[in-house]
Amino acid sequence: MRKLFLLLILAFSLLCPLTAQTEEVNEQYETFSWEPVAKVKQYGVAIEKYDSETDTWSEYKSVKTKETQLEVLFTPGTYRVSISTYNVMGRKSKGTDWVIFKILEENIPYLNERFLPKSSDWNAPVLFIKHNTDTSLPLADYITSPEGYAENTILIKGRNIFSPRTEFYLVPKDQNTEGGKEYINYCDDRKEQQLKVLNRNSKDFSVVVSYDPQSLSSGYYALQVRNPGDNVDSIELLVLDDTVSQLQPAKGFEVDQHYKVNSFAENNFGVYEFSVKGKGFNSTTEFYLVPTTGTYPYPFESQIERERVPVTVTGIYKQGAGNAQVTMSCEVESLRTGYYNLMATNWDGSSSKFLCLVKKPFNHDYTKKVKKLKTKFNKKTEYVDVTVQDEKLSYDKTYTLVSEYETTVGSNKRVKLSLSPSGKALTGQIAPDSLMFAKYALLIEDAYSYDVIYCEIDTSLRLSETKMTESAVSKAFLRPVDSDESVTLNDDEATSVVYYDNNVKMKKYTPLLFSNIHFSMSLLEDKSIALNGELDLLHYGIFTLGGGYEYIEARSEQNAFATLRIAYFNNYFMPYIGAGIGQNLIVPDDGITGFDSVLDMLKDKDQTFVFAQAGINFLTVFDVRYNLILNNVFGSPYFSEAIYFGFSYPLRPYKFKRTPVTQSAEVTKAGYIDGSTVIEKERKIPVNKVDILKSTSVGGFAGLNNIEEIGIGPTVQVIEEGAFADCQNLSSVSFNGYSTEETPLTIKASAFAHDTKIESIRLPYRTKVVQPGAFAGWTNGQMIILEWSKDDPTERDLLGLEHCSATVLYKYDEVFKGSFNTPFDNPANWCPVNELKMKNVSVHLDESYVLGISLKGYAPSWYRSELDTWINQESPAALVRYIQSGDKIKFYVQGDGNKYDFVLTTEDGGYFYYRFATKKDKVTKVEIPYNKLTKYSFSSQKKLDVDNIKMCCIVPMCKGEWNNAAFFNFEVIAK
Repeated sequence: MRKLFLLLILAFSLLCPLTAQTEEVNEQYETFSWEPVAKVKQYGVAIEKYDSETDTWSEYKSVKTKETQLEVLFTPGTYRVSISTYNVMGRKSKGTDWVIFKILEENIPYLNERFLPKSSDWNAPVLFIKHNTDTSLPLADYITSPEGYAENTILIKGRNIFSPRTEFYLVPKDQNTEGGKEYINYCDDRKEQQLKVLNRNSKDFSVVVSYDPQSLSSGYYALQVRNPGDNVDSIELLVLDDTVSQLQPAKGFEVDQHYKVNSFAENNFGVYEFSVKGKGFNSTTEFYLVPTTGTYPYPFESQIERERVPVTVTGIYKQGAGNAQVTMSCEVESLRTGYYNLMATNWDGSSSKFLCLVKKPFNHDYTKKVKKLKTKFNKKTEYVDVTVQDEKLSYDKTYTLVSEYETTVGSNKRVKLSLSPSGKALTGQIAPDSLMFAKYALLIEDAYSYDVIYCEIDTSLRLSETKMTESAVSKAFLRPVDSDESVTLNDDEATSVVYYDNNVKMKKYTPLLFSNIHFSMSLLEDKSIALNGELDLLHYGIFTLGGGYEYIEARSEQNAFATLRIAYFNNYFMPYIGAGIGQNLIVPDDGITGFDSVLDMLKDKDQTFVFAQAGINFLTVFDVRYNLILNNVFGSPYFSEAIYFGFSYPLRPYKFKRTPVTQSAEVTKAGYIDGSTVIEKERKIPVNKVDILKSTSVGGFAGLNNIEEIGIGPTVQVIEEGAFADCQNLSSVSFNGYSTEETPLTIKASAFAHDTKIESIRLPYRTKVVQPGAFAGWTNGQMIILEWSKDDPTERDLLGLEHCSATVLYKYDEVFKGSFNTPFDNPANWCPVNELKMKNVSVHLDESYVLGISLKGYAPSWYRSELDTWINQESPAALVRYIQSGDKIKFYVQGDGNKYDFVLTTEDGGYFYYRFATKKDKVTKVEIPYNKLTKYSFSSQKKLDVDNIKMCCIVPMCKGEWNNAAFFNFEVIAK
């Protein structure tokens, strides 16, 4: 028989004996363990209990097991144990000697808090309950479930906690007594919860318990153990969860029917108090107002930069079911008019919000010190001069003209006045096409005040102040109330589309009636002086009908006449031609006694004359004209002539007709912007420019052919598949604003496919992914510039650029590696040179340059002067470095039978060439060693300085011949 195995005596430890405080029998589990023995099928464990009254041992438990440990439930007393083995035949061997041990009365449980990690933020163990599957865990040090158990379990270590009647609880506490960070649940719904025991292991001094996460609310709890003797021990812990807070307006808000949003109007000074209701608020929740935009722009929004405004909690009122009402206040002086999001941000960064509109009354007694406000069209500059005389002249003041509500664009137009001191007034200029013929509100703001002056701009671009009642202001400036539109109190930003007139036609015209008066003088052939006055009676387009009076003193002659003129209008001179008819007035000897006597003055046909004239008006003031006069039309006619010098004076200012041609749109929305829903394809005034603000992804602009310019803000992280594909007139895409690698950009497939009018696009540094086909259909006449250097270590997936046909360069003209094509047949790659059309492009293929040059057109003559206009330019730096990298150039020519020069120029005025002939409609190979290049006669250098090359090109050397050759597959042979 094998040698008896060594028995590892009981693996448990005992506390000091304590006297029981109750008659109730206590029970607890203890665990035995021993070392395994070879070839043993099973073990037998015999346990006996000692009876002190009879001084005898009686059997307590006998167990067979294949394991090397056994957990047994004991009551207090003295016991002994012996362990025996059974071999493969099932025969029992001799057991070990009896080992005596005592089970003491368990009275005081003990929990070891060292086995629960403490959060550095809260100075307490944190039990995080995850309700949302898409939430990333915001804590690094928190209670985790033991291995092999579900997430809603806790491993507890301690002593005297192994009785089957020992119970565990989570009991709500008011606060953490360990001096950690305060956490008070404003929406408290905590209740005591009994935990379910899943496993007890006295050997490891551990118990595994489970909890119901749906019945727990965030806040401090005591993890408590209770034994049958009502002895208790506990560990403080904090329960946190990722429940999304809910925020709604309560007192202090009203719904603005014009702008479909919660709003509040407040005085200019003091504190504004209001309240909100909702769920998920606690003492870590930070409330504040953040400037934002609304669905409909508010006309009186402050033009001074707005900042985040903190909000102070003044009271909490629990309403049950996890709801609470929170009263709060903020300083009114920190608020400015416009849209804000009232934000509630919790400890984990999660937030809720709702949109509100802050309105303020105008402070007429403080800011309104404007004595003079006027505008006038300046004929010389063709701008509108603005003059403001303000008693309280302050450099931090802003002046903004806000137009009345324009139904065609669904908003008010803003014009910020850029004024500078000039004497006792402020002066500036406005472009006429930025003004409307409408009522305006002039917003006057500084750091402490906010006021408005109402005025109106007429068709002559003159501004005049006006008084308006509150109802008139509402009707003119505020968005009309749409009774059919339901009011929804959205807790997030809606899509805001603000339209601005982008291209405007301002047609200037003279008023129809009584526009100008003219005075002039002429020295006639008989040395007499004629004084002339004329009034423009009717002015329409280029035609003017006038009437006038002329007095010739030496003859005592008076003439009345009418003139029809045709003029070409210009700010500096106005040439014109005209014709007219007149009558020499014979005043009766007895004077003019009535209307009949006036008619009698015009009845003498012998005094009728006609005339033709040509003249020019300088600076709309000085006038010179020549008159050819046919006198005595109905009698014995004869000719005379006269030259008049004079000046003109406008009786009425110019009128203007304003016609918007295109508009731009600013689109603001958090999240995804779908261009097909925000920009109408068939607008009365087409949108040709779009600026995208605040969104994280953009799509849906495909096929919007009116769009010419796109501005993409720094918050955009994804340009969706086909976002701007097939926009036939899109010529400019810019990534605006400062952004970092923290907002990575992904350009998906077909995002800019077939947008061939774009000459170049600059991809920002934050670009991380360009999917295949993102720039499908582009040609190497188009440029994609990467805003990082070739050596940048940032990992990027740019597969969409490697197979793109466009020319792709790094920030410093370094060529991006990849495979490119050279499509000679693409008209976008051709540019006219004299009578020729030329294409000269360079791309990078398999780590070597490929040059493609095409010439097509008629070259009547090539002289040095014409040559200079073409080749006295600079080639790209990357191309020059390529040329300098070898000592021989070779290429193929699809020829036309003409001769051509391959030309190199240098920075110092050197011109060198190699002349070769081509074969009509055949491909020939040309090899040009640098030492075979010959200098032109006008070259300032005798020898080519390869290190100083400025440009290379190919020039046709024929006269009167048609050129049509393609030079391709260029290659530089390295030294």
